Amino acid sequence: ARKAPNIMPYITDWACSSAGSFCELVVAGVFGLEVGVDGSVSLNPRLTAFDPQARLRGVAVGGRLWDLDAAGAHPAD
Repeated sequence: ARKAPNIMPYITDWACSSAGSFCELVVAGVFGLEVGVDGSVSLNPRLTAFDPQARLRGVAVGGRLWDLDAAGAHPAD
């Protein structure tokens, strides 16, 4: 990671800016969420080896909320 001073106008702290990568790991890597350019939502979950009962609730995609689990993506209640 490229380092910069933690003062204005730089504040490019690599530890803070990498938080999005961790979210991507869980949402796309584990739950397999894929969003098409047309806003379509598809899921290719990899939960069988991780936790088949895992569920991620309230994922915002294009103004709608989705629940993700091993069975797929479902509109949130």
